[in-house]
Amino acid sequence: MNRRRLFLGLLIMSSLPGVAFGLTHTLQTYPHLVPILFAETVQTNRPTRHSPDRSFNLRINFRQIQSDSAANPDAWNRLGVSHFKAGRYEDALAAYGQAIALKADHPEAWNNKGAALSRLDRDAEALSAYERALKLKPDFPRAWNNKGRALAKMGRFQESLLAYNEATRRDPSDPEGWKNKAAVLASMGRYEEALDAVEEAHRLDPDNSEILEMKEKIKERVMKKAFTL
Repeated sequence: MNRRRLFLGLLIMSSLPGVAFGLTHTLQTYPHLVPILFAETVQTNRPTRHSPDRSFNLRINFRQIQSDSAANPDAWNRLGVSHFKAGRYEDALAAYGQAIALKADHPEAWNNKGAALSRLDRDAEALSAYERALKLKPDFPRAWNNKGRALAKMGRFQESLLAYNEATRRDPSDPEGWKNKAAVLASMGRYEEALDAVEEAHRLDPDNSEILEMKEKIKERVMKKAFTL
């Protein structure tokens, strides 16, 4: 079992009445797993199952940016994505900052800046960046998802749920939003609603073993709750 699946299980268990470890204790005991569960998504033009754009290429180096695209905010944003995917979050943050300096109304750069800040455990700043992205582009499901993750990471589950509601409303075809919504509902002990959400995620992405495992764990909680009534 990988670390992300382990933590999803712990998250669901942590919200059960009578279980010895609560969510706060779980986060304190497994701090290295926090960024795995609450991993933000950067905005790229990378092809997905729903958008098979084959032109995606992150092979951009700093010298190219200097010589060819120094005044191009999109080039700086792409460089930031490259750094982010390589785990160089400080470098990514600097590149996103340059993109924003060139174009302050760049919602993708603001969203990506939030993701880098979150990986650096600067959660309040990350949340502010996501909110700036959403102010510029309200119809931005990925930023709503990231805002939900940031709020959940800060323990603000009700607000997190509202953000995930927006993400799934604006892009109901994205299984990630439904999975995240299920996770936060489970953490709030709302297992029946969590099951509905994770079943939708599974319907959209039936081959995702992580979603399937999460679904089975939530089903167990629903059944246990029913037997204790």
